[in-house]
Amino acid sequence: MKRIEKSVRNMAYGLLFQVINIASAFVVRTALVNAFGVSVSGLNSVMTEVVALLCMAELGVGTAITYHLYKPLACEDYHRVAQLMRLFQTAYRVVAAAIALIGALTIPFIHLIVNDASLDLPYIRATYVLFIIRSSVSYLFSYKATLLNADQKSHRVSRINCIVRLITATVSVVVMVVFRSFFGYLAVEAASALAFNAFVSRAANREYPFLSDKVESLPRDDRKMVLSNVKHVFIGSISGKVTNSTDNVLISLLVSTATVGYYANYSLIINAVRNVINQITQSTHGAIGNVMASESDEKCDEILRRLTFVIFLISAAAGVCLYCLSSPFVGRLWYDESFIISPSVVFILSVNFFLNVVHEPLYQAVRTSDLFSRDKNISLLGSAVNLAVSLVLGKFIGMLGIFIGTTCTFVIQMTLKTRLLYARRLNMSPKGFFVLLGKMTAIVIAALFVAGWICSLITLDSIFVELLVKLVIALAVSAAMCLIPFVRSPELKYVTWLLKRAAEKVGARVRR
Repeated sequence: MKRIEKSVRNMAYGLLFQVINIASAFVVRTALVNAFGVSVSGLNSVMTEVVALLCMAELGVGTAITYHLYKPLACEDYHRVAQLMRLFQTAYRVVAAAIALIGALTIPFIHLIVNDASLDLPYIRATYVLFIIRSSVSYLFSYKATLLNADQKSHRVSRINCIVRLITATVSVVVMVVFRSFFGYLAVEAASALAFNAFVSRAANREYPFLSDKVESLPRDDRKMVLSNVKHVFIGSISGKVTNSTDNVLISLLVSTATVGYYANYSLIINAVRNVINQITQSTHGAIGNVMASESDEKCDEILRRLTFVIFLISAAAGVCLYCLSSPFVGRLWYDESFIISPSVVFILSVNFFLNVVHEPLYQAVRTSDLFSRDKNISLLGSAVNLAVSLVLGKFIGMLGIFIGTTCTFVIQMTLKTRLLYARRLNMSPKGFFVLLGKMTAIVIAALFVAGWICSLITLDSIFVELLVKLVIALAVSAAMCLIPFVRSPELKYVTWLLKRAAEKVGARVRR
């Protein structure tokens, strides 16, 4: 219950931040499109992904060192924590320098991935430079946020994020609407990243005064072990970047940069919903690390199945709602029908959304089980399949083919990571978990077809009433199709018990 209470507190603050972040993102995105047009909006999305690829220099550092923080934090070995954080600080300074250097070297070639004649070369390069600056400076202090997250105190990071995001969104809109300056908007975003990390660093110093103590470096053998894990995670995490940070680049190359701008509207909605749900999984990350380090194999399996089922119920409902509501929202409420993309593309995006969210508890369990060296091979295979399928199908069927490549990656990685976790860490047969994942995926695909067909028959004069009706239909279909097959399952019984305990606690607080 202590783990659950900490996770709930972190989740509550995280959800508050996501509400603020989503609202501000829609306002900023609308101002961006209205002020500068779809081409500049597409350029902004492409540059975001290019810089995300540059940040592969960081891959492995945060995950590997976070894994080594769980045990000393649980044992209150703060000397060891200080040693690890010193190594973390040095590593992130190297990362910041690497991003700046690689970014500078690629400036002469950045225009090659922008397929839009309305954007001239100096404009493209200046935009890219500002993105590089924003990304590199963010790593100067951000390593301390990892310590708060590992210690199940991510709510402190979320509080700072709320304040900084509100101020940033307000200033960004003013700069775009009043001064019509795209470069001014990018400068505000860069200053925001620096301010956020500076405030988080200050909060961490107050929470952990020992961070200011002078400590010796980690012993050589320990340092070699940590750096070895960093190498394995770096190689493995390339897959995540290829899967999640190349779609816009491929669309720009194979279709057009303007098309990226149309897809970016859907991407904003999908990412907003995914980030809200991710607050649940991220708030439990520290708890999962604690469980994997201290509980029996059977208990770890039980908790993984329970958490996966909770995420399944949420992500299934969210995925069906995205499929039924995103196009009416974009085409009738936010912009106009010229901004709507193909229903088949929206369907695959919804499937990918579900697969991307529901696998998170499994991935967290793998990341906190010291399986870095074996996991990297799975990740590399997934990224290779993603690129191959996306390039081939993207050339013939456009966006749909690119996103089918992402689907293939998720299926391959979920399958192989399940086998790895159960064979190398839990010493159990993965058959039960495979059946659970397969059943969940089949249910969601069926729910998408059923809810999508019903909603396609509904067109009302009032877009607000139409969205409300379709929301009710999507939730009702997903709830019925997800709960009925699991009515006698231990996972649903656990969810019922969890809701009952939460209601009791809320009732007790109200009575007091």
